[in-house]
Amino acid sequence: VSSGKFYNYTFSLTDFYNQDISQAISIKLTLHSPLEYRNVYQQACQIEGFILDVKSYKQGESKGQIHTEHHCFGINGKNKNENPLMDSEGIYKPKKTPDDDSIDNQRKPILAKDHLYKLGKFYFLDIDNLSSFLKVSGYGPLGRLFKIYKDDFQTDTSIYKYKTSEGEKQMPSKEAFKIQATRITDILKTEKLKEIETALSKNISEYLGLEANQKTTINLGLPNHDEIFESLTKLKIQESQKLEPLNLSDLGTGYLSLFRLAVIKTLAEMNKTDKAIYIIEEPEIYLHPHLRRFFYKTLKTLSTNKDEVIFSTHSEEFVNISDYKSIIRVDKSNGTFTKTYQVDKALVLDFDKINQKVKRKGNQEIFFAQHLLLSEGQDDKVILDDVIEKKGIDCDAKSISVIDCDSKTQIPDYIKLSEALNINYFVIFDTDKGNASSEADTKKILAVLKNNKNKYQAFPDSLETALKTTKQKENWRHLYSIIENLDYSQIEQQFPDVTNTLQPFISHFLIPEKELDNSKKSYIRTS
Repeated sequence: VSSGKFYNYTFSLTDFYNQDISQAISIKLTLHSPLEYRNVYQQACQIEGFILDVKSYKQGESKGQIHTEHHCFGINGKNKNENPLMDSEGIYKPKKTPDDDSIDNQRKPILAKDHLYKLGKFYFLDIDNLSSFLKVSGYGPLGRLFKIYKDDFQTDTSIYKYKTSEGEKQMPSKEAFKIQATRITDILKTEKLKEIETALSKNISEYLGLEANQKTTINLGLPNHDEIFESLTKLKIQESQKLEPLNLSDLGTGYLSLFRLAVIKTLAEMNKTDKAIYIIEEPEIYLHPHLRRFFYKTLKTLSTNKDEVIFSTHSEEFVNISDYKSIIRVDKSNGTFTKTYQVDKALVLDFDKINQKVKRKGNQEIFFAQHLLLSEGQDDKVILDDVIEKKGIDCDAKSISVIDCDSKTQIPDYIKLSEALNINYFVIFDTDKGNASSEADTKKILAVLKNNKNKYQAFPDSLETALKTTKQKENWRHLYSIIENLDYSQIEQQFPDVTNTLQPFISHFLIPEKELDNSKKSYIRTS
């Protein structure tokens, strides 16, 4: 798909889900902005995207064989059909009778291959293809970067400066190259080479039966600047004047990953015309956190100009919650097939404010967790983390994230985000009896939860009350000191409101998955 030529890909049995060829594969690319297409009558229609269907023949001699079909689709998602094809004279002639086979008058689908190129150049970058990335020619990012040089070389604005006895002079680089090439040709054209050229010219003219005034001449020709650049140029890197330069191909994968970042950033800075679509697999590989954040900013710069960037990642540094509508979460739950989830465009959340909190509290991992325990704040998170661990549940092994939502008022937005991206969640909050503001926040939480009791639990009053204390300065340290040296059974005995509140969440992870019925695991439902 990323090559822009998905219709040439050869599919096999292993590409089908569960190797069942009766279930067709359909790959659909939907465009942000439609492409305009004009038929032979100059009538305009909108191409909204492209579809590749992979099926098996159901009958006939080809039954069971895999074949592909590709086409464009319109605004309603159906095939966009082309007007009747033109005949050999370029003028449409309708059939005289239904049986007239002289002209193909049937409506034909508009083929994807005839319009995909309009999207721009596609670049697929993954760590396994770094060697091809290093080529200075071709259509990769590095080749595209050096094409900027090659195109500039041919312009009159590319100037070669040289010194003479009369002072510094200049001329277009392409003219200087021709002069130097001519000099090299004169040096290489020895008497023996001239003898060979003369003999070749004489013999080819005789074989062609040419008269003396029609003789074919064969001369030595040197490559042009483009060919010389490709044949002679080798990428080398020298870390300091004391070290010998090394070929990039001899360097480690980590260094190559850094070089890839440098090429993409340079291309973003220098390219002012062509549009490109970058599809990158795990850009974070072999980069430390600072460079990951820098790489993300580079990709963001590309995407905010004219290019488009699509990448898959397992790194928090490449996720920005304020850009939530661009995030697609890929999930494979309960051992079934993979599904994708994206926030609905109509959903508006106050992520500009929440984003700062997410960054500060390290909550970016919510996008990668299988289960979330949403809590009011830092105090709750510290206690809940400790109690869960003392119960013998490894949150990392179970892909559980206990989230500090920073306040009770922020919990509804976290719930909406979790539901939109199909992240399983459970909410624990304080009842705060007698506190009108907190009771109003509780109502908002329950409204978002639609009073689903399988999704939440509340302390009878507050966490402090459950731990038989009151709020103190540096409250989380104070609360943690109360249970720090207790095991789970002691906490259960001395502070039952804590363990009882957490029990509905904990129960799921103590019971083998196969023994859970739908009602018990309703709060971790999957679509």
